[in-house]
Amino acid sequence: MSTFTASDYEMIPVDLVVNVDPEAAYVEVKLPYVGESAGALYSINNIGTSGNTVHIVDRGDSMGFESADDLPSGGAVLYFSNGTQWLLVFSNVAV
Repeated sequence: MSTFTASDYEMIPVDLVVNVDPEAAYVEVKLPYVGESAGALYSINNIGTSGNTVHIVDRGDSMGFESADDLPSGGAVLYFSNGTQWLLVFSNVAV
């Protein structure tokens, strides 16, 4: 399922693609619970042009979680859940 947001957003396991337009301010996107998302890939994209960034966080349940740097306009990341941790598979932003 694809989701669009312009404000802080808490993902659920069916939110496989989240397109964010942070036109008014910085936006935080919270990944779904890692155990509920085992085997899934999640794409988060900053589709805005305002220059505001998107920050990605977990729910504190992922072993050794490391967020990519804040996503600038045009930034994109892909995370994979192995059931115990989030793995950053792709980022077009320097980590």
